[in-house]
Amino acid sequence: MAITGIAKATFGVADLGETTRFFDDFGLTQKSRSDTETLYALEEGSEVGVHHKDDPALPQAWFEGNGVREVIWGVDSKESLDTLVRNVAADRKVEERDGVVYFKSDEGIAYGLKVWERRRVAYRPDGVNAPGAVMRFNHMRRWRDEARPKCINHVVFKVTNYEKEFSLLQERLNFRLTDTPRGRGKFGRADGTNEHHNIFYRNIRPDEGVGFEHLAFTVEDIDEMMAGANNMMRAGWEGGRLGRHRISSALFYYLKGPAGGEIEYNCDQDVIDDSYAAREWEPVFGNWHWAYPLPPVLSETRSKWDARYLKS
Repeated sequence: MAITGIAKATFGVADLGETTRFFDDFGLTQKSRSDTETLYALEEGSEVGVHHKDDPALPQAWFEGNGVREVIWGVDSKESLDTLVRNVAADRKVEERDGVVYFKSDEGIAYGLKVWERRRVAYRPDGVNAPGAVMRFNHMRRWRDEARPKCINHVVFKVTNYEKEFSLLQERLNFRLTDTPRGRGKFGRADGTNEHHNIFYRNIRPDEGVGFEHLAFTVEDIDEMMAGANNMMRAGWEGGRLGRHRISSALFYYLKGPAGGEIEYNCDQDVIDDSYAAREWEPVFGNWHWAYPLPPVLSETRSKWDARYLKS
């Protein structure tokens, strides 16, 4: 049985019109639009729904402000779905509507499960040249003038007890622990995917509350990522943060906007399977390989190697 990724992420926002403009500029493709919802469809078959945060169609909010109010996980077969639902129903309420089985985590995060076939997408990034290692000969890099994300990569939530939240996914839905920043959170991979992570729970800091942190979308390479970033700046959206994570190796560009939290262009993430050895990392060392603007915690010192393999 396998969960194959995020089939749908649904936002609740204060300004439906502005959030629609944001995602249009970001490069998502509208599937439909009404007075109550803008629905986007990605090439892999996943969807992003945007509703006003007071829309009664949304599950009850478990945090203040804008952000992802519900995540629907795609499952590879009806048999797998039935097994996962039995697992979840062992200690919590489940409800089925229109082929989706809904439930909530201990902190109130709204999840769903449905049979979903994730379509394969094709990327062909240009090769990278270095002296003695030529991957692109007599060939210029392709011209890019926009970003068109094809996949939802992962979601991040801020919670009061990341251990308990992650245990639900690990024990009932067969998520794999991939890495953990010491005392800060857990990265998890759905068993039917090879992305480094599909979800990250992190503990809240003393100065913040629980809620949505960010949703990441996959683009082909750094050129597409930065073409998208430039377009967002031209459209007047707040400039973002660029960098590469040490955990997962992913390149990122984060943007703030009316959707709540941050929305991320993501590329060149580690691809792994069940033979991958999870590690525990010192949080600062695990977070950034490099970043711009340089975060204050790295402005005066360099982080040192501090990671250890976890027992299998």
